[in-house]
Amino acid sequence: MATKLDEAIARVAVARGRDGWNAMIPLGAQVASQLTPKDISKLPDRWAPKVSANKAGVPEFEDSWEFLWFEALAEILVQCGRAGLPGLLGLMERDGCTYHHFVIVRVLRLAADGIDRDELLERVRRRFETLQHVWTRASVNEVKNWMMIDRRPLELLQPMAGIVVPRTDGETIGTYLGVMGPEWASRQNSTPVS
Repeated sequence: MATKLDEAIARVAVARGRDGWNAMIPLGAQVASQLTPKDISKLPDRWAPKVSANKAGVPEFEDSWEFLWFEALAEILVQCGRAGLPGLLGLMERDGCTYHHFVIVRVLRLAADGIDRDELLERVRRRFETLQHVWTRASVNEVKNWMMIDRRPLELLQPMAGIVVPRTDGETIGTYLGVMGPEWASRQNSTPVS
């Protein structure tokens, strides 16, 4: 049976699916502001949807529901600030049961906010040194996508360009940052800094 916490995650997931980040972020902040420390500690264990897309009233999101749910969970954790940090780091450091790209961009957002900046950047660096290349590529792409509303995670990622991605033929974070194409470069030059 779904709890109020599950229903709150589902609301944020629906907002993300329907209206994107601009709807998810404020709703995630609202949900986070109403959570107790006990609720926050339960969030990482809620990585798999406890409410179906049908039950949430969005059957059209059935195929993407797991992603939407996990991203909503990560957004609520980042909106909890320092209190959500243990949950985010726990999710980032898992090898399974997680979507690293949704977590890493949020850890970088917290670092950009000045929360344990040096420690968080070191944790992200260490994670990239062991993270499977598909998740590394997805994480870099997620950071690039976030640039449309918050450039700070990309600015923090760029100094990590020299990190060699495990189990590749010498690919680096910079390799993935460089595979942006002219479309991305033009957005970078025209997007205001958050």
